[in-house]
Amino acid sequence: TIDIEKEHHRGTEVHQHFDTGSSFALQHSKAEHSFQKTRDQLLSNNTQLRQDVAALNTHGFVVLRNLITDKQTLHKANMESKKMLLEVPFGRNKFEGRRTRRVHNLTSKTRVFDEFVLHRRCLNILDY
Repeated sequence: TIDIEKEHHRGTEVHQHFDTGSSFALQHSKAEHSFQKTRDQLLSNNTQLRQDVAALNTHGFVVLRNLITDKQTLHKANMESKKMLLEVPFGRNKFEGRRTRRVHNLTSKTRVFDEFVLHRRCLNILDY
């Protein structure tokens, strides 16, 4: 009841099972295997990334200390942050913090933070 064809699509062998719809599962499993291989290669070549990923897996976050050390970049980011904080109101309730101001989506509001999120160490974590 299963008609199988082999196709090569972007270097991935895809088996199409017309009556079961499982072509996606097979394609996905091969892609997942390839993805895991790439992740393992990233980790094997980068001690810092292994440490960052371990912290992320253990704590749910990783602190990237001294990521940017250029004083001018830090000053610009600091000034832009202060400016944005003055433009938003304090929290509306106890949960949000009546004396707390929050700015969301910093990278959509200014280009000042590009250097932080495009830093190679951040990109390595995202690639992982």
